[in-house]
Amino acid sequence: MTIFPPRSILFPVDFSERCRGAGRQVETFTGHFQARLTMLHVAPAFATSLPLETRDGASARLEAFLAEELKHFDVDRQVLEGDAAQTIIDYANSGPFDLVMMATHGYGPFRRFVLGSTAGRVLRGVECPVWTSAHGEETPPLEAIAYRSVACLAPRDGSGSAAISWASQFARETGARLTLIHALAAGGDEESAETAEMRAEVARREVAGMQELMNVRAGILVAAGADTGAIHDAVLSVGADLLVVCRAAEGEGRQPSIEELVRTAPCPVLSV
Repeated sequence: MTIFPPRSILFPVDFSERCRGAGRQVETFTGHFQARLTMLHVAPAFATSLPLETRDGASARLEAFLAEELKHFDVDRQVLEGDAAQTIIDYANSGPFDLVMMATHGYGPFRRFVLGSTAGRVLRGVECPVWTSAHGEETPPLEAIAYRSVACLAPRDGSGSAAISWASQFARETGARLTLIHALAAGGDEESAETAEMRAEVARREVAGMQELMNVRAGILVAAGADTGAIHDAVLSVGADLLVVCRAAEGEGRQPSIEELVRTAPCPVLSV
């Protein structure tokens, strides 16, 4: 389910530096949208119930994590045990959450988030939008975080409409410039420059038609390639602070996998 603006945010926490960096983005979203915030720490599952002293220790650590930064917000902190990805999925889908925000890489269950199976499980298993970034440790100070440019992948077949809608509303809310990026698959080795330009113009017109139908104000950029490298360069060229993508558009020549996009994007990625 996709709801805008996000009024309830879930922030899975593993206490890593990437998680701390992501926390600054979480603070920005929570404050701007006046959202309810829930912090969730998942402890590894044991054969028996988690010892009380271990649970109490995890709870105390969670209470202290980003306590100063989030002191002005009403934060619900939860400690659960189990498989990290499945616990996050179950908890997110069982509650009234509009957005999940999480770091990609930490330690413990999150060690292989980007390249392992956890990313796919969380991104595909959670029903609401998911914000994540491979650049958590590079997050600027809170006062320097701003959304001036938002990019959104826009396949011509309409499979990215949910992402376009979310990105458009977010751009209006934050005053950001929105650019729809269409990743145009490269032609054959013998394709002429003229033919390539004609294909690009057809794609541009089709995206413009979809944009008009959705009543979305945005620039259009046709990337010369549907691989992560071409998308990275396109996102970088518009100086995007956020890349919005649609999970329904993954594969079948429309866009790379969500994991690849998160790993290679020059900015945080929000998947709808």
